[in-house]
Amino acid sequence: MTTWNALASSPWRKSLDEWMGFDTHVLEFRRSPKQPWQGDGQCWVGAATVDITPPPGIPKGGYASWARTGAGFRTRLKARAFYLKDGRGSAMLILQVDLHAGSALLREQVAQAVAAVTDIPQHAVCVTCTHTHSGPGQFIESNFYNDFTSNKPGFDPALFAFLSERLIAAALQAWRDRRPGRIATGKREITGFSRNRSWVPHRSNRNVETPRDDIAARFREVNPYLHMLRLDARNAAGEYQPLAALSSFSIHGTAVPRYETLYNADLWAYLERELEWHMRTQFPLEWAPVHGACQGTHGDVAPAVENGKPGFPEAHRIGQGLANEAIALFDTLAADLRDDLTLGAGLRQVDCYQSPEIAGVRLASRPVVGNSLVAGAYENYTPVLYHAPFFGPGLASARFNAGPHEQGAKRQLGWALQSTLLEKDQFPHQLLFQTLRIGSFWWLAVPFEVTTEAGRRMQKAVTEALPPGVDTCVTSLANGYTGYVTTEEEYARQHYEGGHTLYGPNTNAFIAEHLRELACEVSDSDAVFEGPEKWRFELKARRYFPHPESGAITRRQVQAPIWHVANGDEQENYWHFRWIDADPATLGFDNGLLRIEKLDVNGKWQIASSAGRPVDDEGYELAVVALPHKADQEWRYEGRWYSDTNSVTGRYRFRIEAREGQPSLVSSEFVIES
Repeated sequence: MTTWNALASSPWRKSLDEWMGFDTHVLEFRRSPKQPWQGDGQCWVGAATVDITPPPGIPKGGYASWARTGAGFRTRLKARAFYLKDGRGSAMLILQVDLHAGSALLREQVAQAVAAVTDIPQHAVCVTCTHTHSGPGQFIESNFYNDFTSNKPGFDPALFAFLSERLIAAALQAWRDRRPGRIATGKREITGFSRNRSWVPHRSNRNVETPRDDIAARFREVNPYLHMLRLDARNAAGEYQPLAALSSFSIHGTAVPRYETLYNADLWAYLERELEWHMRTQFPLEWAPVHGACQGTHGDVAPAVENGKPGFPEAHRIGQGLANEAIALFDTLAADLRDDLTLGAGLRQVDCYQSPEIAGVRLASRPVVGNSLVAGAYENYTPVLYHAPFFGPGLASARFNAGPHEQGAKRQLGWALQSTLLEKDQFPHQLLFQTLRIGSFWWLAVPFEVTTEAGRRMQKAVTEALPPGVDTCVTSLANGYTGYVTTEEEYARQHYEGGHTLYGPNTNAFIAEHLRELACEVSDSDAVFEGPEKWRFELKARRYFPHPESGAITRRQVQAPIWHVANGDEQENYWHFRWIDADPATLGFDNGLLRIEKLDVNGKWQIASSAGRPVDDEGYELAVVALPHKADQEWRYEGRWYSDTNSVTGRYRFRIEAREGQPSLVSSEFVIES
């Protein structure tokens, strides 16, 4: 094994960063192999959920410079932990987060913490994500993506501490609450909710023969499979009941548009929580059920938004449709639950600057950004530039590429200036490849956004190398973020996805070969951990996570509830009221804050319900917004209730929960007459 050391930044780069107000933040992680724990012949499972909704003020990640700074939340962001252990003692942990990407930093932080006190080895920890474009940025392992995936640059150490603390808490809770369990895996074919957004490159693949004018094919030429892991646990009476599920589906988290300022889990919120509600209502459970969802091969797949109108109504429609399919699959898997599945895990850490080749497949010597990346993806393209001849998609040219043997037809952004302005050490180059074996099901985790056909080729490479009867699923954006990966044919067309494939046309084959080798090794030995003994990350840092402010405030209403009618680009009507409160960091946005109460027939205020569910900020109808107005330590907030379709006649009020010595606050009453 070799020791990895970060490349030193040039003096001028460090001086520029200091002048711009950046600090240097260093994180180091060490490999700590441990002796495996002994099994007891029993299958064990555990699951837990924590809230990771940050306070307002953090740049949102996913829409690059078009993103807005978070001003509050519409649907809460969650992290969910899934613990599995077979009878032989092999254990694993899968963490799902409502964020735009996984993170090598978060994975290493969690893996080291849990390995020190549990039976979960470092190599068997996986961090995957929904890929919502409406969560916070600034937690990635490379300066390049911390700078360019959101509207402000830099790594935020305070946000990272906030996220890692909660992920570790979820992991340890899932492990502590483990019970004897049963496991099932399966998949369901779904179409109609997603479409291929990069049609021309996809059709260029040698195995795709769809006519160009077959518009309906755009809804078929996607990865149609919803994969699911179901966990049942034994209760106090000795009966097995649903505990948790983890789903994977291929669709971009972009049903909510880029100008939205509220944190939200996009369409995934509805998919995740509808199945949780199904479990909660259909079974008399002793525990809170857990359902997480993560990405498949979504790189060229967009949500099938109707009438070109992205927003929360469409996110809800699509998410609800996927949830209905997930519920059907979950119920079907009851017949397949077993307690004798074999588990295995393998993790390979590769510095592609030091090890750019495998089995004769070689990556480019340095990453290169293509012009078409700046032009943007089809459904979120950059105005003017998308149609400009030099930046627009599909105009590959050898004149402006980075070398015929490395980057092929890619038009290098900035040409010769790119290598000066974007130094190699700023890009992600520490790659994590992971395979998790759960019986005959193989989870293939990579830190890339994978296109439909690129994912098929990865799966084909693995399935052909393993014994017959296995099922595979690629999960994108797991354990880090390294841009996109396209097939060689898609890359040659140089649309957005090809321009964002940093390491050239061989990237897909390089990943597939690593996954194939790793899967074969895990198949033979169950546990594989390959990589350096030490990883070091040197990041330019700037804090966006707000500091708590001192000073006494008087929590009070400043505007009684008012009915707001949507206008312009708005799509929803809502009730809202405003109040004065503590600063966002003190107020705490990661705990229940807002609910709606209704006056019952006995003259008592009770929490309101909608479709049988409580109307609180764990659902979809409420939002909390931090308003720009601030005086001294006093902040002004707005609570919103989107109640068009579910409210019934009665007297209502908003309630703000007690916080940090502040009593709860209720708004003035308001009446809904119809």
